[in-house]
Amino acid sequence: MSNNQDLKMDQVFNVKDKVALVTGGGSGIGTVTVDGGYAIQVGN
Repeated sequence: MSNNQDLKMDQVFNVKDKVALVTGGGSGIGTVTVDGGYAIQVGN
């Protein structure tokens, strides 16, 4: 890839057909990750 604008979230973090646990989703990088259009299930 020639520059950062070519990077897309689904290319960098491909979690298709997988389960991903994201911690720290309330701020920073965690928020950007969970806002990527993925189905989100919240539990405690």
